[in-house]
Amino acid sequence: PWPFFVGPDGKVVEDTTERPAPALLWYPPERWRTGETVVVQTLPWYLPERWAVAVGVLNGPAWADAAARWPARCEKCTEATLLADNTWARVGIYRRVGRALETIPPDERGGPSHPLRAEFAGSIALLGYDVNPLPARAGHTVDVLLYWQAQTTPGRNYNVFLHLRDAANTNVAQADGIPSWYGPQPTTSWPPGKTVLDAHALLLPKNLPPGRYRLVAGLYDWQTQMRLPLASGGDEVELATLEILGSASR
Repeated sequence: PWPFFVGPDGKVVEDTTERPAPALLWYPPERWRTGETVVVQTLPWYLPERWAVAVGVLNGPAWADAAARWPARCEKCTEATLLADNTWARVGIYRRVGRALETIPPDERGGPSHPLRAEFAGSIALLGYDVNPLPARAGHTVDVLLYWQAQTTPGRNYNVFLHLRDAANTNVAQADGIPSWYGPQPTTSWPPGKTVLDAHALLLPKNLPPGRYRLVAGLYDWQTQMRLPLASGGDEVELATLEILGSASR
């Protein structure tokens, strides 16, 4: 068993690589009996404000080898969601409220704080975005949440790009990757008409000069590197102008 924890952008924030689950040491799986329920606990460790519990089963030396993971199927599932070609399950999303934990529904967000509508290739619409914090500070991370909706399920998997540009239109920071919301959400899995949440973490360089920068977004085919065109022309959407402060002094 491979328990781990992921953030909204789908990145692993903690796993058992350095802190193995104690139960697997004193009661290894080869000793388990048919029909037995085994409780597997992990050691306490720092986790961010929001995170999801995930679990898979590995039959090999490295979790990164997807072929070594056992396929999963879901029976009588209410909270669990199978991800990454059914190689692991997200079993709950939580946030810290003081010293307590609060369960977050997978689609807990309402509408975007900055609504818009941009049509890509006539089938995928960007409905809006959230960005936090504002203003941002050099050397810190800007969290961007995009709201997507597909008219029909896309036949290809597209990556998202986020670019932060200066007055000379030069990229000073970027975040590219598969759409994610506490785990991967490839475009080929998007149900028609459903709003899909997509979180990205944009890391700002420490030496980024203070000023105002443009944040743009778009979609591209990761195999051909070709961008999806907008129905209105062009191939990217300008989301916002961000004010960036200088890095905090120590």
